[in-house]
Amino acid sequence: MSSTTSSATRVYNLGRLRFSLEGNDPILPYLESEMRALEGEGNGTDARVRFVFTPELPALREPVLMSPVSVSADAIVTSHGGLTYHLTGNAPDLTVHLHSDARFTIERFAPGWLLRTGSSNYLLQSEKVAKNFMYNIFDFVTQLANLRLGQSYIHASSFVRRERAVAIVAWGGVGKTTALLKLVGGSGWSFLSDDLGLIDDTRTLWRTPKRLQVYGYNVAGEGETYRALMSGRNVVDRAAWHVRRFTAGPKRVRRRVSAEELFGREQTATSAELTDLFFMERADVIELSAVPIETTEVARRAARTIVRETQPMSELMTAVYSSGHHPALPTPETFYSDTLDTLQRCLKGVAGRLIRVPLKTRPDELARFLNSLLEGNP
Repeated sequence: MSSTTSSATRVYNLGRLRFSLEGNDPILPYLESEMRALEGEGNGTDARVRFVFTPELPALREPVLMSPVSVSADAIVTSHGGLTYHLTGNAPDLTVHLHSDARFTIERFAPGWLLRTGSSNYLLQSEKVAKNFMYNIFDFVTQLANLRLGQSYIHASSFVRRERAVAIVAWGGVGKTTALLKLVGGSGWSFLSDDLGLIDDTRTLWRTPKRLQVYGYNVAGEGETYRALMSGRNVVDRAAWHVRRFTAGPKRVRRRVSAEELFGREQTATSAELTDLFFMERADVIELSAVPIETTEVARRAARTIVRETQPMSELMTAVYSSGHHPALPTPETFYSDTLDTLQRCLKGVAGRLIRVPLKTRPDELARFLNSLLEGNP
């Protein structure tokens, strides 16, 4: 996709949260592609969260500089990941005016394959900035709104099959993505989320927009998943994958891919009621095991993980409250407690199990163990 601009207002539904992308910017086509599974109807007048791309940000009134953020009585301005943005409002009604700091002129003249080859993600610079928007702005702004609407992100891979809906909650790098790839790719489950899932206080899991980030180690020995990942990619893309995997290792090569591209539309879902809740951790133990865990404990661990996954929000919160002004953002303590309270309500009534995974467990072993739990034969 070329980095052309988009000026139409697009409206999306993230569970109970309705948000819009508006204005004009080179990264907007990539964002619209990433959000496509959530696309709704309307002109955005009823959106609770608005992301407005504009060349000029609204001016701050008598701002205080608390690096890296400028703070006024009702708004903040800061820069991160190639974007400068202005945030104002009271959750769940928030408006973010923003623009890319670069115009990506070189992408109009140099071949895309050449510009991508130096990236571990095989991305253009404009695509990297779009990714930064998803991780560093979209996640924390929408979570502020989520908490006022009775829903919350949860760091989980989630999937559904018939009347069963599963959330595997974990800290990053534990193996939830690898488990999801095995189960959705080979056991008839349909995708709902990876990285950040979404759950509301009726225990409904919702589809989230972010692409999967698949690493070399996720597809090691997984021929079918690897073929799906590489399907439709050009010869330079495939060659760049193998060269980087050989020179830097399987943890340093990755591709971002939508669930529809990886699994097919027939293996993606929109929502489902949570029935099976796992918290998974890697530990220095001898064998895989699963024991009951209190839902309140899952919520506590999950809330702490969300604080980590919504960075750089904690840094911004600390700077804002050091200024004497209190616009838009809660304190770090309030954000954690609100996330914890919401997750406790959302997970209430679901039996949780703690899965302890030995450090060197292979993906196929973990998938078989999870399958046995879900089939009732641990």
